[in-house]
Amino acid sequence: MHAWLAALEDTAQHGAPSRVAWLQSALADTTHQTKSTGAWSARLAAHASPQQTAEQLYTLAESLRTEQGVLTSKISTQMSIASDAVQEAAHRAEQLAQDAAPLRDALARTNAVYQAITPAPSTPEAAALASLHMLAHAKDRMLHARAVLQAAESWSRVEPEMQAHLAENDWERAAQRLDGMEQTLQNFDPASEYVTSRRVLLAQMLETLDRAVAPALAEADLETVLRCASVYASVHRPDWFLRHYIAARTSPLQVAWADATAHKPPQEAVSILIANLAQLAQEETRLAPRIVAHPQRQVAALLGAAVDTLSPSLATYIAHDVPLPTIVDIVAHVDEAMSTISVACTPCDAPALDDEQCTRALNAIAPPLPWSTCLTSAFKPYEDAYAEKETQHLQSVFAHGASAFAAQRDRILVATSDSAPDTWARAVDSTAKLIAAQHKEVANLRDAAAQRMRILTKGTQAHALHDAVHNALYLPLVHRVAETVHPLRERYERHAQSIAPTPDALLVEDRDPIQDWDLVYAGLRVLDAARTLGEDVGGDDVAESTRAAQRLVLALLLSHFWQQLDAYAHTAPRIEESSQEVHIPLFSKSPSECMVKLGEGLLNLPRLLESVVARELPTFQYAMDALPYAHDDSVSETVRKSKPSRALSISVLDTDTRPEGYSAEHVLSVWLRSLTCTLVRALQDEIVPRMVRTLHCDRAQLAADVEYMSTIASALNASSPQLLALAAELDTGKRRNGASV
Repeated sequence: MHAWLAALEDTAQHGAPSRVAWLQSALADTTHQTKSTGAWSARLAAHASPQQTAEQLYTLAESLRTEQGVLTSKISTQMSIASDAVQEAAHRAEQLAQDAAPLRDALARTNAVYQAITPAPSTPEAAALASLHMLAHAKDRMLHARAVLQAAESWSRVEPEMQAHLAENDWERAAQRLDGMEQTLQNFDPASEYVTSRRVLLAQMLETLDRAVAPALAEADLETVLRCASVYASVHRPDWFLRHYIAARTSPLQVAWADATAHKPPQEAVSILIANLAQLAQEETRLAPRIVAHPQRQVAALLGAAVDTLSPSLATYIAHDVPLPTIVDIVAHVDEAMSTISVACTPCDAPALDDEQCTRALNAIAPPLPWSTCLTSAFKPYEDAYAEKETQHLQSVFAHGASAFAAQRDRILVATSDSAPDTWARAVDSTAKLIAAQHKEVANLRDAAAQRMRILTKGTQAHALHDAVHNALYLPLVHRVAETVHPLRERYERHAQSIAPTPDALLVEDRDPIQDWDLVYAGLRVLDAARTLGEDVGGDDVAESTRAAQRLVLALLLSHFWQQLDAYAHTAPRIEESSQEVHIPLFSKSPSECMVKLGEGLLNLPRLLESVVARELPTFQYAMDALPYAHDDSVSETVRKSKPSRALSISVLDTDTRPEGYSAEHVLSVWLRSLTCTLVRALQDEIVPRMVRTLHCDRAQLAADVEYMSTIASALNASSPQLLALAAELDTGKRRNGASV
């Protein structure tokens, strides 16, 4: 370059015929490079042959023409959109021009009022300051007017621009555009009709955006969900997003629930619901931290909405006569699910919705009750009506087993017709087993009811459970036991009477008062079953079954004595009639042989029963006050103690093995009294009066027998003043009607 300048100066000094020619020559010398020797040509030749280079240039030219066509199409489209926008803008500008005239008039009036109330400046400095103030005020108003005009102009373009963004699925730019337009409304009077109309238009465009974005949430793709959350956050509508998101997430659960309620039994339908809730919670604990700043609240809100929007609701579905055990099983399943479904989430560092947006949205959509409460509240009517429903269920179950129980009882009674020696022992033993099995079944029902109460009411209805079990199970069981034992005893009494030996055989045979100990022990097992039942039930409600069992044992122990009394009644002592009456002195007679055998048998009872009572003391002791004639006011309270009785010599159980309460002697004494008094009452109230009515009855012998029996009864702590009075009455009649010889 320096050489070129030097040559130019030299030419200027010496002159030249043509400066233009010289300049062209100089430039040619400076920049001349042949195509074959230039650096660019060398690189091009080294890269490819001229033919390949030409082909590449042709390809590039074709690509340029294609891009030119595409660009031309886009330009045409944009120009068409711009043309429509310009027309709309012109229309809106015309409207603004029409609105500008009233605005200018209002500004003029305002300025006139301002000038009128503003005092004229008194000094040049004050005038200058006033002018500056007025200019600053005018500038602010002009800037505000400029912002208003720009906002108004932008409102004329926003709708087509947003439609274009939505057509390209560019939700983010559409949301940003709407958010910006919402901010421009701050430049206008909030109470003006223009702002009202713009807000209506903005709401319509937000709904349009919502309709375009919401369907994408059904895909359940995390990236799509996050994108939608960002869009709704841009327009400050996070609650809209969460509502759509929850609806999309809970839709499969709603479909599964509707199908289950239509085709499945309640327990299986609720199991399907719980399984879907658990799966939903598990998935949401993974997604929620990426979406909201409070993931645990989000998961809880999702589960709450899922339960709250069930159709039909859980409460409605289970309100249609679902059996109580099924309801309890459902409650147990729900409780287990609530303890296993976890809503523990780890918050993410940058969720799609920030803390403020998340809080506002969750407050807007959160159900009024927690999801667990929504589930458990469906069972509240069953909890409130637990006593009634439990009673009905237990009554139904107990009544359902009545036919099977009656069939077993009838089989036992039919079996007593067999003539085998151990028939009655087996029958009574089977009755004891039947009662025990029935009691066990009732106990199982009671335990199941207690479990239902704990699950359904969380242990708050213990009194209702007690009343339901007592009224629906125990009282019917007591009645059922009594109805079972009474026919058995009556049937046995008829059987014992039918197989009784003849009176002469009874006088000849030397038989023990208790013939069949297996039968007695079987009867004690019946009494023990009644005792076990009574200890479970408690109170006086078991008196019916207890007395029935006690009367059965008494009948088994007294069967031989009844045979002897019947024989005595048929062999009553009689006197021969004489034609001559000779009054001779009368002497006391000895008791008859039949009465002596009866008395000896009674006196032998303590020895026979002593070991049995000691071994089965709890059974004999239970409710012994309910025995017939068990109470004797003349007996001192010290009889309860473990001292030996004066009438009986009975060994006492060791205090370590004896149950608390009554001693073995006292228990035996009460049972002996009941046994003896039962016979004595029959003798004094039925047998003797019937014998006295016989004209040829030997009253002297009868008085001796009654007096003898009174002595035996006194020895067994069963003294009867009535029996003594009867003996005295018979003796008086005997002496008044003395024999004549």
